[in-house]
Amino acid sequence: MKLEYNVLWFDDRPKNVASAQEHIKLKLARMGFDLKLDCRQDVGSEEAIKNIFRKKDYDLLVVDYKLKEEDRDGSDLIKIIRRYCTATDIVFYSSETPAKLRSKISVDGVYCYNRNDLPANLTYIIESRLRKVLDLNQMRGLYLAAVADFDHLIDDLFHRLVNKVDKEKYIDEILNTTSSFYKKSLEKIEKLGGDKEIDKYTSLLSSQPKIQVLVKILNEIDDERLYPYINSLANYPDAILVPRNQLAHAMEKSCTQGKYVLKNSDKETEFNFDDFLNLRHKILDYRDTFERIDMYTK
Repeated sequence: MKLEYNVLWFDDRPKNVASAQEHIKLKLARMGFDLKLDCRQDVGSEEAIKNIFRKKDYDLLVVDYKLKEEDRDGSDLIKIIRRYCTATDIVFYSSETPAKLRSKISVDGVYCYNRNDLPANLTYIIESRLRKVLDLNQMRGLYLAAVADFDHLIDDLFHRLVNKVDKEKYIDEILNTTSSFYKKSLEKIEKLGGDKEIDKYTSLLSSQPKIQVLVKILNEIDDERLYPYINSLANYPDAILVPRNQLAHAMEKSCTQGKYVLKNSDKETEFNFDDFLNLRHKILDYRDTFERIDMYTK
């Protein structure tokens, strides 16, 4: 669940940029992100810099050109950073004009600004990047992740708090609440009767029984063009629904070197980049399957 925006900032006079840091903190808060600011006055050795990027990923790097005399200047630092951090946006600043500052470095993909213009320019960079992650599908993912995390937190609270109250009383409360929920669903089913539009009935089905009913309908239609797609739908629960449930109802436990460990109750599931790529391919395959079924049944 991406709610933090991580910034690594090199400046040996942090008071001089405190207002710029506060500015982007407020901007990020309005966009729903928490600024995690890693401020460093001492650059250290190349190995120390390498270790910084080995331990953590940053969304933005901000570097003062003129650091302390005993340290290397910003142009040397930027070359080392690019060696170990190739894709992150880097902002380079000083009291000089952007053009003059640009002439002092020979590294591509670096923004150069005057110190006085930092707040406005940092805001522009951050906004342009975050627009790419604040689309509909990202928000769906965010809410799925949030609900999964909240469900686990609620379960933890149940386990911790139930010993402070009458345990049997609240077990009965859970059973009664569950029974009431399903009773209302059954009453809704009974009231429908058999003369409504089909969407009134399909809305009662969760994803897996919905696909089972669809397969039965397609088999009854008995069109040979549909045979390969009916066979494909037989794998839909394992290919689509199982990963959906693993991603939607689990809490992120750890992420190390691109490998995510998700926890659901006592079960842990691992995903890496290749797994995500494979899932994307499956989604595309099944989108094509449904489009073909739609085309052949019109």
